[in-house]
Amino acid sequence: MDFLSAFLTSIHDLFAKKLLEVYDPFSFYFIRCGLCAVIFIFLYSKFAREKFRIPKTTIILIMITNIAVIIRYVFMYWSYQSWRLVHTSLLMCFAPAIILVGSFFFLGEKMQAKK
Repeated sequence: MDFLSAFLTSIHDLFAKKLLEVYDPFSFYFIRCGLCAVIFIFLYSKFAREKFRIPKTTIILIMITNIAVIIRYVFMYWSYQSWRLVHTSLLMCFAPAIILVGSFFFLGEKMQAKK
């Protein structure tokens, strides 16, 4: 399954690199999200058995998380335009380590070995 995920990500990155010759990173991300939203809404309306309500605090937390994801993807697509695809992919592979180091310096998290 990991191989399939890596393969599909590579295909996505190649198409993204070509499409970013036409679109700017911000527009490309929102077009991509819009297509995903249309597909999700169609599938949800077609196959959902029951409707549910989401609390307002959860919606606010989701929106804050989405803002962080938007910033990440816009920077990633910008780096596809500015740098090579390989350099951007390597940088994104180091993202978890960069987040851990950032949480150590900015949030005061303790870095420990996993038990």
